[in-house]
Amino acid sequence: MINKKNMMDCVYQQLAIDYNCSSNDFLKDGLIFTEARENQGRRNFPFVTPRLEMISFGHSIIINVSSDILP
Repeated sequence: MINKKNMMDCVYQQLAIDYNCSSNDFLKDGLIFTEARENQGRRNFPFVTPRLEMISFGHSIIINVSSDILP
């Protein structure tokens, strides 16, 4: 049986793959910038470049961008 903690761990792990970060990053406060990459296990959404995606989940905001606009 899956409980809420196990379910949230699975969600954090998948989002970490999708947004090229650590699953613990969602538990940190503030903005976290990551470089967009097509990681193995990433959900099958179109990978368009240049890329700018943001997700607010947990305590942080993950900002995922193409390497050419990351600076």
